[in-house]
Amino acid sequence: MFFPLSGLQTLYQQVLDEMLDPQEILPPRRLRVNPRVVKRKMSKFGVKRAKHRVWPQPTRPGADAVRLRA
Repeated sequence: MFFPLSGLQTLYQQVLDEMLDPQEILPPRRLRVNPRVVKRKMSKFGVKRAKHRVWPQPTRPGADAVRLRA
């Protein structure tokens, strides 16, 4: 099934408009992190231990913590 090019351009513009709608922007998320552990050892993740109860939480947003190098 093929769509006419003008229809795809209209659809593309509608998708962009919906993505950039300021009323649809989500509020900022809490800074939190959870260790990748499981209660029982049946997967590739480590087993949950006492140290995982007081896991250190991030102090800044992920966007500030990650740097991209060219």
